[in-house]
This record gives sequence, C-alpha cells and structure tokens, in this order.
Amino acid sequence: MSQHRTPHRYPRRTAAAPRADTVRCGGWQRRASILVVMLLVASVLGYLGLANDNATAGYELRSIERKGDVLREETRRLDRQVLAARTMDVLASQVTAAGFVPVAHVEYLVPGERAVARVP
Repeated sequence: MSQHRTPHRYPRRTAAAPRADTVRCGGWQRRASILVVMLLVASVLGYLGLANDNATAGYELRSIERKGDVLREETRRLDRQVLAARTMDVLASQVTAAGFVPVAHVEYLVPGERAVARVP
C-alpha cells in the first residue's frame, strides 16, 4: 500500500530555509527593540507613580481644607462667646458673684510724697 500524501497548500519549508515573510533582526536591532520596550514600560510605571502621588496629595489637601473649615468655625464660635462675656450685664454679675464691693473713697499715691500708704 502506498502512502497517500495530501498536497499542501504551501510548499514545506525546511529548518535551514528562512521564511520569506519574516524579517530577521540583527543583534543590535533586537537589543534596540528590547530597550525601547523597556523604556516604554518604565515610562508607564513612572506615569502611574506620579498620578498616584498627585491623587494622594489632592486627598491630603482636601483633608487639610476640611480641618481649616472646622477650625474657622470654632474660632467664630469662640469669638461670639468672648463678645457675649464682655457685655456690661455679664461683667457686673461676675463682679457681684466674686464678692467685690463698691469703693466710697479712693486715695492715690502721689509721687514725691514720703508716705507709701495713708490710713483715712
């Protein structure tokens, strides 16, 4: 029985014969291609790192702005409390609560006199 071979669409190529549709790269061309690919990968990784740093800085900035808003509101609230505590009614009630009494007669020291204090 004879071996029946089906005709191939393309003729068989041997290992020694290079394909006509492939481009053989020399050693320097291959190294240059690898270098370009490595530079591209490094550039993409660098870009991703910078984008991540920018996103982190933006988040921190928003956080600091929120803290500043809270502190500004706290300052306004404290300013209102200080103004309320400075009114004459509040000061008068604090003086009375502390036990101070009004003074009828006040004597002041006059420079040049020898006495430091006088008894009325």
